[in-house]
Amino acid sequence: MAVRVEERVVWRTLFFYCFFIYDMGLQLRPQDGKVGMKRGGEVL
Repeated sequence: MAVRVEERVVWRTLFFYCFFIYDMGLQLRPQDGKVGMKRGGEVL
């Protein structure tokens, strides 16, 4: 049970961290081609 809870916490933390980096990337480097999809769908 502890392992499961720890797994969920780790996955949630990783997801939040990736989302935070993704959002910061959009704000700091909106025209960077390395950033995946933009909010407006300009770069796919």
